[in-house]
Amino acid sequence: MTRWIEHAAIVLAGIACALLFIWLLRFRTPARAALCRGPSRPWLYAFLPWNWFHSHRCDYDLSGSLPDAAGQVTCPECGTRQVRSTRRRRPNRRRTDRIALVLLLIALPCWKVRWIRAGNWAPYTPTPVLLAIEHAASSHTPGSVREQLRARAETMSSVWRAWLCRIAVGELRDDNISSNGDWAMDVLTTSLPQSLPMLERSLDSTDLQQRQAAGMVLMRLIDGDPHPWNDTRLPKLPPNYTPPHRLIEVAVEGLAADRVGWDAGFFTTNYLMAFRYLIHHADSATGELEIALGSDDPQQQLFASAIVAISRHPALAPRGASNLLAHMASDAEEANALFAYQALFRMGDDAIPILENAIAVEPDQDGQRARAALLLVYRLRGTPITDAESRHLNRISQYNDPAQSRDSWMLRMLPPLATADE
Repeated sequence: MTRWIEHAAIVLAGIACALLFIWLLRFRTPARAALCRGPSRPWLYAFLPWNWFHSHRCDYDLSGSLPDAAGQVTCPECGTRQVRSTRRRRPNRRRTDRIALVLLLIALPCWKVRWIRAGNWAPYTPTPVLLAIEHAASSHTPGSVREQLRARAETMSSVWRAWLCRIAVGELRDDNISSNGDWAMDVLTTSLPQSLPMLERSLDSTDLQQRQAAGMVLMRLIDGDPHPWNDTRLPKLPPNYTPPHRLIEVAVEGLAADRVGWDAGFFTTNYLMAFRYLIHHADSATGELEIALGSDDPQQQLFASAIVAISRHPALAPRGASNLLAHMASDAEEANALFAYQALFRMGDDAIPILENAIAVEPDQDGQRARAALLLVYRLRGTPITDAESRHLNRISQYNDPAQSRDSWMLRMLPPLATADE
């Protein structure tokens, strides 16, 4: 399609050159004198596009007309009284010079269609124009427009930054535009503190993706980057900033399996970001986590149980540990037993009585749950065992120590889990 547009540019430019040649031929013809200008028209007619390319002059030859006492003549064609005009070239109803100019202006962007589609014009475009383009046609703008707005976010004036933040908040919604949510989260992060009120209002959005993305930005600003080696230039929140309790509710909601699970550059998926945030703020989420422990969503229940166990929540940790023990049994869910083992390991000595009681009442002492629980008790107590005994008890990992295993994609994406006790 691009090649056809470029070919059309050649055709339009050729037609324009032909029209300009015809227009220049008029200057080789003899001049005519005293042509009628025609009746006057309202000035609004000058704004009608078709009047730009078509002349409405009468152009009747008034050379033989005799002026009256006032020095005016009456045109026998249109009846207009006027002073005879000066000499004028042969009239042409079609303003070929203007038509040729318009065709050339159309041919130029057609010829540079590759350059336009690639967005190479963005670095030379003023910021308000880029904002207007992104606001009006975000689904069709090239990525270079967003990249330019991202680069200018820190240096643009507060007026333009406020407009940019409003656009970015809208881009957080669930839509069919690729990667715009990642761009919006980055812009809202770098536009702090101007974006902070908009992020807090977005937590109450009816759009799941919008409130989860806004929550991810706030959680990252509060707790830092989950991958600090990727980006260490996070702006600082205002002193004594207190996040709204709604952020806790959004984080607990994000633990569930939903369609928001993207990997947004230096961000992580929403449920892992929420998992990391709630480990450090479990005391403020007691009510929400208690409800999540009995959730019908297996992922939400598993993560909520791990949160209260790792944070050693005084009221919910025993219940969370019991849920994690259930996940250590053999089932069809990938890596949940290994995840539960690591969460209980980081619960520390508080998990030992719960594990010993579970082993005592376990009907199948040779099953995966009983063996993993016994291995975990040995590790927590520091009881020395041989490698052969460790391999006999370990059915959930290919390593002798499941607490250090990174055999699962889920566990490789949990850097906070290894430092949760700090």
